[in-house]
Amino acid sequence: MKYLSHLFSLGALALCVAAPCLTAQSSESTDEAIQQTEHKNLVGEALKKLKTFNGKPNTNAKFYIYLQSASWCGPCRAEMPNIVKEYKKIKRAGGEIILLGCDKTLDAAKEYLKKFRAKFPGMMAEMGQSLPGFERAGGIPNAMFVRPDGSVMKNGHGSIIMDWESIVRE
Repeated sequence: MKYLSHLFSLGALALCVAAPCLTAQSSESTDEAIQQTEHKNLVGEALKKLKTFNGKPNTNAKFYIYLQSASWCGPCRAEMPNIVKEYKKIKRAGGEIILLGCDKTLDAAKEYLKKFRAKFPGMMAEMGQSLPGFERAGGIPNAMFVRPDGSVMKNGHGSIIMDWESIVRE
C-alpha cells in the first residue's frame, strides 16, 4: 500500500510539473485553420503571452523548430547536446529553434539552457496559458518544424532535429 501511495504521489507530481508544458499538435491532427495562421502572428502572440529568455526569437527566419523540452526529462537531456551542435548550422541556414520550456519554473528552464550552453531562445508559459496552435504535452522531447506561413513540415521526437536538412528540403 505504501508503494502504491508513493507511486501515486510521483504520478501526481509529474502531472503538475508537465502541466505548463506546451506541445505541437501532430500534423495529422492539426486543425487546418491553425496551420493557416500566419507564423509571424503566432510568434508575435507568443512574445506577448509567454515569458522569453535567452534572447528573442528571430521572427524573420526561413523555418522554425519548436522544441518542447525540460531539465527534469532524461531523454531531453540526452538529446540537448546534439541539438545545441546543430543549432549553429540551422541558424546559418536561416532557421530558428525556439525552446518551449516544460520546466516548473522559469529559473529551471534558464539554467537548463545555460548548462548545455544553448544559444537559442526560450519561451515559458505560466500555468494555464497556451499558445495558439499548441496543446498540452503528450510527451517530450518533441520538435515541430514550421514554415514562415505557419504550415507544419514535420512533428515528432526531438531527435528529428538531427535530420533538419532533409526535412527543410522537402
